[in-house]
Amino acid sequence: MTDPIYTAVAREREAYAATMLVFAADYLTGVSHRIRECASIEDGAVLLKSLARAAGALQAMLTIRISIEYDPAAAVWVAQSDDIALVAEAETIEALRAKLPGMVHDRLA
Repeated sequence: MTDPIYTAVAREREAYAATMLVFAADYLTGVSHRIRECASIEDGAVLLKSLARAAGALQAMLTIRISIEYDPAAAVWVAQSDDIALVAEAETIEALRAKLPGMVHDRLA
């Protein structure tokens, strides 16, 4: 059986990835126009380095890490993600699983 949290996060990630690919295509179009206008090889090299940095940033944006731990002192399950500024807690893992898809969607919207 597929984990509903994983499925919901995967769908959100796919939607986010599609948005980022549109952004990347627009960016590449702009870069290709600028490369054609470069006066020298050095200017073109600077643009290509910029493109490489943007590609690395895009890859980093497509990865969302969510950690889930049980806090015995508070008797709750806690989910955290620095990638999308997410903190959620619930008394049961099932309740936490029910919360996460909507919270992930809200953070990515």
